[in-house]
Amino acid sequence: LVIKQVMTDGKTTCHTTDLQQFNDCYDIRITPNIPLNAGHFARVEICLALDPTDVDAGKKDPLLVKSEPGVPGVVELTEAGHTLITCPGYPTVGSPIGAQAPRNLWNVARASWHFVQGLFDPEPLHAATAASLVIDEGLGGLTGGFSHFGWVIPKTFSISAGNSQAVPAGTILPINPRVCYATTHPQLAAIVQQTVTFTITGGGGKLILGGGEAVVDIAQMPTDETGCAEVPWRLGAAASASGLNTLMASVPFAAQRTQAFMATSLPIGIGSASLGGTPATLEIGGHEVFGTVSVNNGTGQSILGLQVRGWVLQGSVRQPAGGSHDPFTCAPGVCTTPDRDIMIVASSSPPGLVCGSATAELDLEQPDGTLLDSFTVPITLTQAGGCPPNTP
Repeated sequence: LVIKQVMTDGKTTCHTTDLQQFNDCYDIRITPNIPLNAGHFARVEICLALDPTDVDAGKKDPLLVKSEPGVPGVVELTEAGHTLITCPGYPTVGSPIGAQAPRNLWNVARASWHFVQGLFDPEPLHAATAASLVIDEGLGGLTGGFSHFGWVIPKTFSISAGNSQAVPAGTILPINPRVCYATTHPQLAAIVQQTVTFTITGGGGKLILGGGEAVVDIAQMPTDETGCAEVPWRLGAAASASGLNTLMASVPFAAQRTQAFMATSLPIGIGSASLGGTPATLEIGGHEVFGTVSVNNGTGQSILGLQVRGWVLQGSVRQPAGGSHDPFTCAPGVCTTPDRDIMIVASSSPPGLVCGSATAELDLEQPDGTLLDSFTVPITLTQAGGCPPNTP
């Protein structure tokens, strides 16, 4: 019987898993490798360096597992009493039948005989109970083979709500992406006030914090009293052709420490626009020009409260240029803004615009100002009294 402690550090771990691990890791082997009789189990007992008087011990209830080095995943051991070793801070709880005196793990001459005897003639073993412990005894486990043995804290991390929604591009999902974090041993229990990191991974959307005071790509949200965390998610206005938006939620430790959300941006955008005649001409500091915008609404639903905001662009100059007088509703399919609703003007204040070629930008926005789409129209700028000679 060979018992060897596995030295763990920041680079070497006991198991290949995303579960939280402890440093109490041992490699236990039989040389030569004698297979266990079918249906028989040996008992492995390892002291855990976790103070059961710790006020947070109930949140760190560990589980004895085994794994093959380099092979992802762990195998849970059926819990059993501990009769071969005495662990500081834990009462020694023997099995109900033929309980033996506590022994030291490293007293190989005595302990290993009982260990090996279990390979061929195991006595009945049962999970012990000890109501006085802050965490259950968890010091022994039954195994049908040998490898790396150590402790993990089993945790689950799962999507609770908000996945696979479809809304118009640039809008906030009606149901926030929500994940829940819990321990599973000895029973399911919420993990509260733990940080969940939400990260935009595709589609160009944003996470909304503080009721809209901040829009970010990464947000860290604490779990509530139910062990769950959520964040408002506004989809991108210019997602891929498929409209796919993606968001990842992650925690440091769990059987699956990341969860991926997907949402679809339904298409809505400006199909065409006109400003007065062709070519469109605006007089700097002069009267406004009425415009018309045609919107393609592929969402399958009426979109309320849309508005168009106008800009005049010339070189490095970008000036506000008016827009919709009133918000409008766009039914599914193709809709056109109300007659004489959009007014565009080339302002002389602040100065900056000059005679010549320029561009009018028309931005389709939601009521809160979220940009849905942009459309540009070439224009020519003039001024009262005529433009200087050789104006481009």
